[in-house]
Amino acid sequence: MRIAGKLGPSTSLQGNGAAAKLHHRTSAGQVASCTIAGLSVAFLMASGYAASATTASFRCADGATFQATFSSGAGAGSVALAFGGSPGEITLPQVLSADGGRYADGGVEFWVKGRSATLTRGGRSTSCETAR
Repeated sequence: MRIAGKLGPSTSLQGNGAAAKLHHRTSAGQVASCTIAGLSVAFLMASGYAASATTASFRCADGATFQATFSSGAGAGSVALAFGGSPGEITLPQVLSADGGRYADGGVEFWVKGRSATLTRGGRSTSCETAR
Protein backbone atom coordinates (compact mmCIF):
# COMPACT_ATOMS: atom_id res chain seq x y z
CA MET A 1 0.00 0.00 0.00
CA ARG A 2 1.36 3.42 -0.96
CA ILE A 3 1.09 6.25 1.57
CA ALA A 4 1.71 9.96 1.30
CA GLY A 5 0.63 12.78 3.51
CA LYS A 6 1.40 16.22 4.85
CA LEU A 7 2.13 16.51 8.57
CA GLY A 8 2.14 20.27 8.35
CA PRO A 9 3.34 23.04 6.06
CA SER A 10 6.97 21.86 6.24
CA THR A 11 6.74 18.11 6.96
CA SER A 12 5.68 15.17 4.77
CA LEU A 13 5.46 11.39 4.91
CA GLN A 14 5.96 9.14 1.86
CA GLY A 15 6.36 5.39 1.48
CA ASN A 16 4.44 2.13 1.68
CA GLY A 17 2.82 0.07 4.43
CA ALA A 18 6.18 -1.42 5.50
CA ALA A 19 8.41 1.67 5.60
CA ALA A 20 8.21 5.38 5.00
CA LYS A 21 10.49 8.40 4.81
CA LEU A 22 9.68 11.42 6.96
CA HIS A 23 10.94 14.77 5.59
CA HIS A 24 11.02 18.05 7.53
CA ARG A 25 12.21 21.42 6.25
CA THR A 26 13.61 23.59 9.05
CA SER A 27 13.11 27.34 9.28
CA ALA A 28 16.69 27.70 7.95
CA GLY A 29 15.70 25.73 4.83
CA GLN A 30 17.57 22.53 5.72
CA VAL A 31 15.83 19.20 5.13
CA ALA A 32 15.93 16.59 7.87
CA SER A 33 14.85 13.05 6.93
CA CYS A 34 14.42 9.77 8.75
CA THR A 35 13.14 6.36 7.78
CA ILE A 36 10.45 4.71 9.86
CA ALA A 37 9.43 1.07 9.52
CA GLY A 38 6.78 -1.47 10.34
CA LEU A 39 3.85 -0.53 12.51
CA SER A 40 5.36 2.88 13.25
CA VAL A 41 3.96 3.85 9.86
CA ALA A 42 0.55 2.60 10.97
CA PHE A 43 0.74 4.59 14.20
CA LEU A 44 1.63 7.79 12.38
CA MET A 45 -1.31 7.23 10.09
CA ALA A 46 -3.64 6.33 12.95
CA SER A 47 -2.58 9.46 14.79
CA GLY A 48 -3.77 11.65 11.92
CA TYR A 49 -0.42 12.23 10.25
CA ALA A 50 -1.56 10.78 6.94
CA ALA A 51 -4.94 10.74 5.29
CA SER A 52 -5.41 7.01 4.68
CA ALA A 53 -5.96 3.93 6.85
CA THR A 54 -3.70 0.92 7.14
CA THR A 55 -4.32 -2.67 8.27
CA ALA A 56 -2.14 -5.09 10.24
CA SER A 57 -2.79 -8.75 11.09
CA PHE A 58 -2.30 -9.97 14.66
CA ARG A 59 -1.98 -13.40 16.29
CA CYS A 60 -2.41 -13.73 20.06
CA ALA A 61 -1.15 -16.18 22.70
CA ASP A 62 -4.73 -17.31 23.41
CA GLY A 63 -5.22 -18.29 19.74
CA ALA A 64 -7.19 -15.21 18.68
CA THR A 65 -6.41 -13.77 15.25
CA PHE A 66 -7.64 -10.44 13.96
CA GLN A 67 -7.12 -7.57 11.55
CA ALA A 68 -6.56 -4.11 13.03
CA THR A 69 -7.41 -1.23 10.72
CA PHE A 70 -5.91 2.02 12.00
CA SER A 71 -7.52 5.22 10.75
CA SER A 72 -7.74 8.89 11.52
CA GLY A 73 -10.66 11.25 11.66
CA ALA A 74 -11.26 14.88 12.48
CA GLY A 75 -10.10 14.29 16.07
CA ALA A 76 -8.34 11.31 17.62
CA GLY A 77 -7.68 8.17 15.60
CA SER A 78 -9.42 4.83 15.96
CA VAL A 79 -8.85 1.16 15.28
CA ALA A 80 -11.38 -1.34 13.92
CA LEU A 81 -10.74 -4.92 15.07
CA ALA A 82 -12.14 -7.72 12.90
CA PHE A 83 -11.71 -11.14 14.53
CA GLY A 84 -11.24 -14.33 12.52
CA GLY A 85 -14.42 -16.39 12.45
CA SER A 86 -16.59 -13.61 13.90
CA PRO A 87 -18.95 -11.37 11.96
CA GLY A 88 -18.65 -7.60 12.33
CA GLU A 89 -15.94 -5.60 13.98
CA ILE A 90 -15.23 -3.62 17.13
CA THR A 91 -14.22 0.03 16.68
CA LEU A 92 -12.20 1.57 19.50
CA PRO A 93 -11.29 5.26 19.83
CA GLN A 94 -7.68 6.23 20.47
CA VAL A 95 -7.10 7.23 24.10
CA LEU A 96 -4.23 8.88 25.95
CA SER A 97 -1.09 6.76 26.16
CA ALA A 98 2.37 7.55 27.48
CA ASP A 99 3.89 4.84 25.30
CA GLY A 100 2.60 3.13 22.15
CA GLY A 101 -0.88 3.38 20.67
CA ARG A 102 -3.78 2.73 23.03
CA TYR A 103 -7.41 2.26 21.96
CA ALA A 104 -10.19 1.53 24.45
CA ASP A 105 -13.93 1.56 24.93
CA GLY A 106 -15.91 -0.19 27.65
CA GLY A 107 -14.36 -3.55 28.51
CA VAL A 108 -12.14 -3.75 25.42
CA GLU A 109 -8.61 -2.32 25.22
CA PHE A 110 -6.02 -2.70 22.46
CA TRP A 111 -2.56 -1.38 23.34
CA VAL A 112 0.10 -1.68 20.69
CA LYS A 113 3.81 -0.86 20.70
CA GLY A 114 6.05 -1.85 17.82
CA ARG A 115 5.12 -5.34 16.61
CA SER A 116 3.62 -6.33 20.00
CA ALA A 117 0.21 -5.63 21.47
CA THR A 118 -1.98 -6.49 24.43
CA LEU A 119 -5.65 -7.18 23.85
CA THR A 120 -7.99 -7.08 26.85
CA ARG A 121 -11.60 -8.27 26.54
CA GLY A 122 -13.93 -9.03 29.44
CA GLY A 123 -11.12 -8.56 31.99
CA ARG A 124 -8.81 -11.08 30.28
CA SER A 125 -5.56 -9.95 28.64
CA THR A 126 -3.53 -11.74 26.00
CA SER A 127 -0.25 -10.88 24.30
CA CYS A 128 -0.33 -10.46 20.52
CA GLU A 129 2.23 -10.07 17.73
CA THR A 130 1.87 -8.92 14.17
CA ALA A 131 1.46 -11.94 11.91
CA ARG A 132 4.18 -12.39 9.31
